[in-house]
Amino acid sequence: MKIRFYSPKSCLNPSVAYYIPFLFPFWGKKERANISAFDAGRFDGWVESGNSYFQLVDSIEECDIVVLPYEWRKDYIMAFDLAKVANEFHKPFILFFNSDSTEEIPIDNAIIFRTSAFKSKIKNNEYGLPAWYSDLGKNYLNGNFKPKNKNDVPVIGYAGYIDYRNYWEYFKYISRYVRHPSLDQTAVRLRGICVRNMSRSHLVRTNFYLRSGCHTGTANLNERKEFVQCILDSDYSLVCRGGGNFSYRLYEILSLGKIPVFIDTDCLLPYDQMIDWKSFCLWVDKKDISKIDMIVSEYHSRISNQEFIRMQIRARQVYDDWLSPTGFYRNIRQCIPGLECHTNNHGNIISI
Repeated sequence: MKIRFYSPKSCLNPSVAYYIPFLFPFWGKKERANISAFDAGRFDGWVESGNSYFQLVDSIEECDIVVLPYEWRKDYIMAFDLAKVANEFHKPFILFFNSDSTEEIPIDNAIIFRTSAFKSKIKNNEYGLPAWYSDLGKNYLNGNFKPKNKNDVPVIGYAGYIDYRNYWEYFKYISRYVRHPSLDQTAVRLRGICVRNMSRSHLVRTNFYLRSGCHTGTANLNERKEFVQCILDSDYSLVCRGGGNFSYRLYEILSLGKIPVFIDTDCLLPYDQMIDWKSFCLWVDKKDISKIDMIVSEYHSRISNQEFIRMQIRARQVYDDWLSPTGFYRNIRQCIPGLECHTNNHGNIISI
């Protein structure tokens, strides 16, 4: 049965340039101007299928849920007004927040889906939201996913920005930190520690393309292809948070059916009460990154080739069923009181 939702266009005004991707099947696709051509089709599947799962209605009386039509911003009074109306009609109020910010959202009756949060600090009404660029398995491999066999020595891939790559960049990094101590250096520092640890190690082989800056999402086509090829040529790919406490890279890796080496920085992950993330990710707690090469090596030696292949298949399956735009949106009923069901849309058990 379709979920009927109410999302009034009257909440939009010239200061709200974009409405949320959830609404693309109903109001038309409206991508942000800075998205690269390589990633422009990231919501096409949802545009084609959204009407199969949801129905836009004209009045709040008809709906099952009320949806804020734009990303949360605390200075937009319309969010508070719409939340108040939803509460008066006893309707669940849904809002989405794709942002680096971990700020508190002061709407008590909201069901919040957000990319960036610290899991240990979230409220009971907050859930993880995937961060989407394109489905690389579809766009780059034309959907022809084939798991690879296990190597004797694990190959770890990473293409991206770290704190510094050499002594000259080290002094620039330190100088920048001294001049701007308020800058959050967590992401590049953690990535740098992981990369340097594995680069020096004899326990793993590395496949690194280290960048001079953060270009993800706006990179040129050659860089994007190199990024994808790095993931494909590796057994595992390093995933560590960006400016917010989440990673776009995680979902790109899973869309290729590859295994992330996930650095857990107290992250809030989508459907983490229903998905066994550790069954297809190699998990490393932030406090253990100084020995990441040993953790990867020991894990790799412990699993069989069959298990290694199964993790890759599971990664792509979970992306399709739960983490792609279509998979994610069609399952949000799991988080909405009164709309929950205990199977996914294929009738399979939830825990992967």
